Amino acid sequence: MSIILNFKTDKDLKDKAKKIASDLGLPLGTIMNHYLKEFVREEKVIFSNHPTPTKKVIHELKEISKDIRDKKNLSPTFNNTRNAIKWLNS
Repeated sequence: MSIILNFKTDKDLKDKAKKIASDLGLPLGTIMNHYLKEFVREEKVIFSNHPTPTKKVIHELKEISKDIRDKKNLSPTFNNTRNAIKWLNS
């Protein structure tokens, strides 16, 4: 027997989740049922404190790594904070 489960969530979050589910060819209800079944089976909730970086962050990290390899856009080293602050303000 199926029932309707109502819960409150942020509208923007729901809209984004629905779009991603649709892009995967799945209704959002199927995604939610999967998570509920996993919750019941595992009897635990996992909150990751190590978030996965977004595509934008990954791209920026690659650019930073390239700059380091090419020795571009790097600050000089400093022996004291006064010189570091002076360089930052220049």
